[in-house]
Amino acid sequence: MRIKSNLGKRIVIILSVLLFISTLLVTGISYHHSADVIRREILTSSRDMLTITGKNLEDYLEKVSSFSLTPLVDAEWTNAMYQEPDHFEQIVIENKLKNMALSRDDISSLRYYNALSHETFLLDVDHKKVSIVNDKTISRSDAFQIAVHASGYDYIETLVPAAVLSTRDTVDETIFIYHRIFINIQTREPVGMLTIGINGRHWFDSVLYALSPNGEDIAIFTSDGNIVCANSLRGLWLKEDQLSEDSLKLDGESFIKIMDHTPDGDFALVKLIPERYISEQLTQLQVTIFSWSIFISMMIILLVYLIVTRLTRPLKRLAYHMENAVGTELVVFAGEEGQDEVGLLTRRFNEMADNMNHLVNREYKARISEQEAHLKALEAQLNPHFLSNALQAISTTVLQNDLIRSNKMLVALGHLIDFSFRGASMVTVWEELQYVNYYFTLIQGRFDDRFSHTVIVDDECFKRVIPKFTIQGLAENVVKHVLEKSTQQVCIEVQVKAQGTRLVIEVKDNGSGISPDVLNTLFVESGTDKLPNHAVGLRNLKARLDIVYGTRASFEIISGTDGTHIMIAIDGEEDEVESIDAG
Repeated sequence: MRIKSNLGKRIVIILSVLLFISTLLVTGISYHHSADVIRREILTSSRDMLTITGKNLEDYLEKVSSFSLTPLVDAEWTNAMYQEPDHFEQIVIENKLKNMALSRDDISSLRYYNALSHETFLLDVDHKKVSIVNDKTISRSDAFQIAVHASGYDYIETLVPAAVLSTRDTVDETIFIYHRIFINIQTREPVGMLTIGINGRHWFDSVLYALSPNGEDIAIFTSDGNIVCANSLRGLWLKEDQLSEDSLKLDGESFIKIMDHTPDGDFALVKLIPERYISEQLTQLQVTIFSWSIFISMMIILLVYLIVTRLTRPLKRLAYHMENAVGTELVVFAGEEGQDEVGLLTRRFNEMADNMNHLVNREYKARISEQEAHLKALEAQLNPHFLSNALQAISTTVLQNDLIRSNKMLVALGHLIDFSFRGASMVTVWEELQYVNYYFTLIQGRFDDRFSHTVIVDDECFKRVIPKFTIQGLAENVVKHVLEKSTQQVCIEVQVKAQGTRLVIEVKDNGSGISPDVLNTLFVESGTDKLPNHAVGLRNLKARLDIVYGTRASFEIISGTDGTHIMIAIDGEEDEVESIDAG
């Protein structure tokens, strides 16, 4: 019987539960701490990126300002600015505008206004063609007046995009216009104005998309709250009064707002981080922490299991031997285990087992003797009954003056008597079949043509060992209850075959069968010694099989109007059967 390690399992379960609870607590604490760190890191990194972007924006505009001063290093251009340009000077201005457009890829428009002649030179950036128009209103425009009065004689005009600039494929509009006034150094009067339109595609590539790697909403405002550009509708919907809020809800979604200004304070950069994005990051973190916690817990539980198994192995071994001492007839001693508590228990157990072993051996021998006596008594029941039938058959043949048949029957009876009085209770199938053959000789001499028999045996079955009179008892049952009570021809078929480790013995007859009432009560204990005629021999045989084999032998009877089929099946190898007889 296998011992169940309940102690080890309980220890492992208790430690596993404690470890699981500890893991949940550590996971929860780690998650909340890591969540605060991640949230703080996202906000800090976004604010740092806005600061860097604001500095880059300021540097970019400084470069545009420096670019607007490049005409001053050209003497021909300078001469053309201080007077009304003639044909040659017009060509100089046109070439200069074309060269400027070719030197940068972020220019969407370029024009020069001559304040003396009121001529405006308009450059078609795509076709590199210059057209000249006369427009006196430019000197009265807001952009001209603001630039003239500015300390640096320049002005950046912001334009609200006509459409949402949300993808690179559609960003091709002017985001802002840079105005540069040229002054006559002597008179301090304006002589012209250079206007440069900055293309939105370049702006988005260099600024907005760098700020939104995960698709965050980005918007840039002027210092007075006017929007310059945005990469989504939500950015365009932002109002000046919302710039002071730390969290917003736009289009049904919650955002965290981060804002920073350029160093000169001309622009404010705003980034909207969806709360959903942070939640996704935290969820991913939670899954990662929990997965690692489960993995580490499983490894620790496995380690605990191995340690507990190692520690409880001596107890399990001791319990195994104690179980054997209670449930079997032979006590097995356990080896002594060290000087600890388990070793002490083992030594005490060995002392107890030594005493039990003597008692068990005495009891075992007594039970064997009792079984052998019972088996001899059952065999003794068979022999007188058979001898009476055999002598009656020989007497009949003698009265018929059939000396040859009588001689055969006497010889067969001699062999049968010799076989019956042998001391062994177990015989081989070969010996049992010889006995059955002598028995059939007696029956053939008595009933002649009314009796026939067939014997079929597998070669590997001859050496198998069975109780004496097993097959003969079945054959005698047919003779007594079928052949002797019928006038018809009776055929007995005996078959012995091997099915794996099972030995199967079958005896069939063609009689009228056993009635269902008798068959149902054949092996039922009735509490009385009065048994049906069929029951005596068959119950005797079944009792002998139960003594020798126990549950390893089965006894089955199938009977009908076309005859009776009795089958005995014995489980186990040949050496196992022999050892039973030897006991």
